[in-house]
Amino acid sequence: MTAKILIKRQLLEGQAGEIFSLLNKLRTTARNQQGYITGETLQEYNNSQKTLVIGTWEHIQNWFA
Repeated sequence: MTAKILIKRQLLEGQAGEIFSLLNKLRTTARNQQGYITGETLQEYNNSQKTLVIGTWEHIQNWFA
């Protein structure tokens, strides 16, 4: 069964660029993990400090590995 992992993040002011760079590196690493399907990062329209990271995995066990 496919698993969608949702992670809410509240960024500190002025750190968005640094955090998004780190998230891109983590996503690149995740692409090489067994069971990884896709991932995306969403930002709240009127508050760029609020983000939601969504990862899709083949099974929840793949995410825990």
